[in-house]
Amino acid sequence: MLYGNYQLENYIKIAQQSAGPLHLVLILDCLYKLMSGHISDEYDAKQLIDNIDELIAKYHFSIIIIHHVHKTRFDAAGNILDLGPEESMGSSYWGNWVDTMVRVKLLDQSTTSKRTEMSFELTRNAEETLNPFRVEWSRETLQPRITKRLEIEYAEEDITIRGGE
Repeated sequence: MLYGNYQLENYIKIAQQSAGPLHLVLILDCLYKLMSGHISDEYDAKQLIDNIDELIAKYHFSIIIIHHVHKTRFDAAGNILDLGPEESMGSSYWGNWVDTMVRVKLLDQSTTSKRTEMSFELTRNAEETLNPFRVEWSRETLQPRITKRLEIEYAEEDITIRGGE
């Protein structure tokens, strides 16, 4: 039986053969389950990142990794702290490695919620900031429907340039 990178590489080969000329998008859920070490350890994070980069270079596919945020944090007054991209668990290598980080936030905290807000927390190659939008998911078809586009004015000091000169 194959394990780890070898098993993943085998699955990628099979998927690419099945996809023919279509570009392969690999979705891995969930990041912490991919780790053999600790998600916050820089060495362990870099090992996984290097392995994924090697597979991407070899097979030319795109990847989406599902990741979860820290437990909700509160300030001294009891208000929920919104830490943006810093809410993702683990080593800083994750935020420095990704091209795009999309945050999906439940608008209703119930487990039956189907309304979410999606925002682009990190974008490496976007020519301009991307505004968040609200989505309602159909439980029957599992398809999203954009219900509202949010217009946000970003202060210049709030915008971080990544991957530029």
